[in-house]
Amino acid sequence: MTINDDLKMGFEYPRPQLRRSNWTSLNGYWQFAEDSEDIGLKEGWFNSATVFDREVLIPFPPGSELSEITDFSDCDVVWYRRILRGQDFPPKPDSEEWHLNFEAIDFVADVWVNGHHLCRHTGCGTSFSVKLPEEEEYEIVVRVEDHKIDQSQPRGKQDWLDDPHDIWYRRSTGIWRDVWLESAPSHAIERIWWKFDLDNATVSAEIAFSQWVSEGQLRVGLSLRGEKIAAVQADIQGLSATVVLEIPQVRSRTEWDRLLWFPSSPNLIDAQLELKVGSQSDEVLSYLGLRAVDTKDGYLRINRKPVYVRGILDQGYWRQSYYTAPSSDAQMRDLELVREMGFNTIRIHQRTPDRRYLAMADFLGIMVWAEFPAAFEYSRRAINWTLSQWSSILDRDASNPSIVVWVPFNESWGVDTISTNSSQRHFVNSIVELTKAKDSTRLVVANDGWEQLDTDIVSTHDYATTANELEIAYRDAGNIHQTIHGIGPQGRPILLNSSADLGDRPMMVTEFGGISLPVGEESSWGYAVVSNAKEFQERVSSLFEALYKSPVLTGWCYTQLTDTLQEANGLLTEDRVPKIPISQINRFVMGNSFDNQIRPRRFNQPAGSEE
Repeated sequence: MTINDDLKMGFEYPRPQLRRSNWTSLNGYWQFAEDSEDIGLKEGWFNSATVFDREVLIPFPPGSELSEITDFSDCDVVWYRRILRGQDFPPKPDSEEWHLNFEAIDFVADVWVNGHHLCRHTGCGTSFSVKLPEEEEYEIVVRVEDHKIDQSQPRGKQDWLDDPHDIWYRRSTGIWRDVWLESAPSHAIERIWWKFDLDNATVSAEIAFSQWVSEGQLRVGLSLRGEKIAAVQADIQGLSATVVLEIPQVRSRTEWDRLLWFPSSPNLIDAQLELKVGSQSDEVLSYLGLRAVDTKDGYLRINRKPVYVRGILDQGYWRQSYYTAPSSDAQMRDLELVREMGFNTIRIHQRTPDRRYLAMADFLGIMVWAEFPAAFEYSRRAINWTLSQWSSILDRDASNPSIVVWVPFNESWGVDTISTNSSQRHFVNSIVELTKAKDSTRLVVANDGWEQLDTDIVSTHDYATTANELEIAYRDAGNIHQTIHGIGPQGRPILLNSSADLGDRPMMVTEFGGISLPVGEESSWGYAVVSNAKEFQERVSSLFEALYKSPVLTGWCYTQLTDTLQEANGLLTEDRVPKIPISQINRFVMGNSFDNQIRPRRFNQPAGSEE
């Protein structure tokens, strides 16, 4: 089955770019215990069934409505337990091993299997796996420690107070994404990194193995809608191997619309891989997009075509399940609404994405700006945790064609004195260099919004509440220079290097709007509050119109997709209902005529344009 078929049918596999046939979900009811006094380790709860007096519905975090534990004490330590027996497992060959996979646990997780400690993992939104021993049944116990008030932990917009305040929301502690099981041989394909070279019409596949391969064979085949387009077979040795596949059709630009990934034509290439070591064989399915990202003449470009970025900020939050989507269908519907409203980009704000969400963006042709959840203090622990977890996400999500921009920092969160603190500047620069060292195929916005150092896109967050303010700030090169080098829109300079200028780089307003139209009687927050749908439509559309008038800007990102608890500034309610007709939203998002959006920015007219 192709990735396109899977997604059309409602994709459930948690790791879409490395799929095996033999797997099963372990979502459902797990036993649960709160450890408010942190005595579980001392008392050996990993060997005791009696303390688990409740059940929680995984993957939803305790405290959320869908978890079915709504009276959660919000303590810092929780425990989970589940017994896996024969009926929980699909059949597997004797030569294969079981692997227990966790998509996300916040924050420090310890895993015991049949009383033996097998793993410790630290992270708020990174994935990990545990190989299970050969047994008839398994007692799985997970302890999670997540200190609510510890602001050195990367946490994004999870609140540290008892009640959500300002722009922060209820935290997700413990298991908050899928748990699943799969079987694989001892010599298995563990990771795949795809890289497309448009100039040389090649695709490289860097493949990591589960253990050292003394002698083996690797086969990789690529196809597009059933048509075989490339294949390679190689003898291999080591912990990893890289193979290169030529796709000669790419040398003809007349084939690009059919082969390459664009927002308007998101072609996905299916991949079949087989690793053979002795009598063992590991067969997996994957996919990729042939897509190159760069900048020129002030525009972000996809496959050498300039793109006007029409973005929307997505908090990825649901009242009934927090940062865990109620279902895969709910995630797909969010992205479909993004397209229907006319946006071509989504900014995944202050969280790591569900891997299926990225696959859906790949499928729908929505560009992604991928952020990382911030810590809110600057300390050695915050540095170490951010470095390790950001590096893990760069490895995990590197092959999704929809991701075009990495955003490791936002608005100096966690590096609040970067303008005067050389240590914080070195830290941010080191993250940028790490990102570019690991991934040279994408752009990096180092510190989105303001106080930027080395950045591929000059971005600003401007919550002016009237069209006149926005129009003046970005009206011409002189005003842009003042915006960049003077006191910025939110009271901070945009570029920290006073000698740096915009140059050939794109400039975008990557947060604006935030207009609140409250729904219901709950108190709401926004940068401006309007009282009815007519006023909302007029105010919001005028802000879009003001930015479109700028001869310098080549993109923007509106705040935000949906209402989120007290932050009622979405284009949609928290139930994903448009506040005004989608046709009206589409009209001002698209700027009446998209043909007017790709235009020279103090340069010659770019050749061609891409939606």
